[in-house]
Amino acid sequence: MNEITLVLEVKSMLRRQGFDVWIFGGWAEELRGISRMRNHGDIDLLMRDEDFNLLDEYVSSHPELETIPQKTYSHKRAFYYKGVMIEVFLISQTPQGLFTKFFDHFKYSWPQHTFDELYLHEGKVLHVVSTSALFQ
Repeated sequence: MNEITLVLEVKSMLRRQGFDVWIFGGWAEELRGISRMRNHGDIDLLMRDEDFNLLDEYVSSHPELETIPQKTYSHKRAFYYKGVMIEVFLISQTPQGLFTKFFDHFKYSWPQHTFDELYLHEGKVLHVVSTSALFQ
């Protein structure tokens, strides 16, 4: 079931492996108080990196993670974990700023402060993208 404990478990699992992932999408909106509590169909994460090479290797080497090939794009990867779809969106960082290149041609610029606001949940620091990233 897709509950906050699973969100934290996935985020922690990936961060322990060195992936710079941040909670995004509906879960981030709920945690930041932008939207009301509701059922979530998936877990969205933003990952700051140059490419998906290491994530692809990690997912393919862990049988509890099931790749979703039809969601494999230049900007996104997806896999199932405990029956819940996890979508990971790639953000690259350059001296000019943060961006995602969708489908290898559309460049989307993220707010400068996307990763600047930490969030506390039950005494734990969570990596939830900034409010400005959710409203962009």
